[in-house]
Amino acid sequence: MPRSNLCSVYLQYIFILSMIADRWMTVTSVRVNEFEDILQHMSSEAIEVYNSDIYVSVGYYTWFEAFDVCALHHRIFAFPLSQKAMRLASFMLDTRLTWVELYKMKWGWIGQHGSRGLHFDWEDPKDADAPEGSCAAMNNKMEFLSRNCTELLNVLCLNPTLHDSHRIGYPDT
Repeated sequence: MPRSNLCSVYLQYIFILSMIADRWMTVTSVRVNEFEDILQHMSSEAIEVYNSDIYVSVGYYTWFEAFDVCALHHRIFAFPLSQKAMRLASFMLDTRLTWVELYKMKWGWIGQHGSRGLHFDWEDPKDADAPEGSCAAMNNKMEFLSRNCTELLNVLCLNPTLHDSHRIGYPDT
């Protein structure tokens, strides 16, 4: 499939996800509170993170291709909720930039499960107000940068069970 068609498919996917997220935010407060609890848990410092939980691609890919790259390595495209995971990833990056799953919509930056309104440290504060359709990359200082989504960068992927509550309290093996 040509790259332009893939980009179109991914943009449609992002639009559909944003529509679902908008509708999801209107669900009862009980569900919203549960979602906030999940976010709180995912950003907890109590979560154990190991090198094997993080994958940084060797090759360079567009933001749209990043989803497939992570899936091929049995990982998910990294969304910056866990500070501990992002810190470990930043050590692995050296001087490289890597894509993270943040996409700029007209009303703000959106990420996994439609999460929005989270605070991110931008290398240049102007990037927080980047034009719609921009994508975010992370540097080795855990700062985010707005980039053109078709730029070729490394991809940051995380173990999908990283935030699984069952991992908390497991002894080191």
